[in-house]
Amino acid sequence: MLKYLLPFILIFSLAALFIIVKKRKRSIRSFLYAGLLSVLVFFALGATTYLDQPIVKVSLTGQVINKEMEWKAPHGPLQKKIIPCYEVILHTANGREISQAYLSGELVGIRAQVIRFPTLLHTLGIRPCYQVDLMYNGYRSAHQYNFLPVEAIPIHASSPHFLETLWTSLFFSCTHSWWIKAATYESNYFPLIDENNRPFIGQFVLTINDGGLSSS
Repeated sequence: MLKYLLPFILIFSLAALFIIVKKRKRSIRSFLYAGLLSVLVFFALGATTYLDQPIVKVSLTGQVINKEMEWKAPHGPLQKKIIPCYEVILHTANGREISQAYLSGELVGIRAQVIRFPTLLHTLGIRPCYQVDLMYNGYRSAHQYNFLPVEAIPIHASSPHFLETLWTSLFFSCTHSWWIKAATYESNYFPLIDENNRPFIGQFVLTINDGGLSSS
């Protein structure tokens, strides 16, 4: 709802502020109105940084291939089986394909390194920065993780101002900074199969906002 109201709030506030300044009233009331409207414009502009910013489009095509896979579970023998794998295609927000793979399991996870900033800096228009670095398969239960194969595929999609060296230093607590709220690893998961174990067909958009990774 907020993203639809923001343009009207900004237009109204700027117009009212212009009228007050244009009339050049010197009363205390006019200065209060101008100050309040300036604050409203400031926070309305800052609030736009809390809206979801698309970073990766996740496409589950429903295409299936059978792959022979060999793995050893932590508490089991070496195994080799033919396992169904489901196609996943990743695109950047502007449509460039960055990865395509067939993964087994029930879920596909997308992992990112994220740097988030304090609320004040978000209000000033500074967005979280990120680097999406990994796509991997997953399952819905711990038992399946312990006995079924897991594989990961490196990918690369990052915000222009992402600083990996800074993220690493913050993540391992080698560096502390008042202007950094958190440096985290975050993942979002999407279905490879539906509730009836059929290949899932659909699209999602991985997004980032002040709270970190999300999806729509």
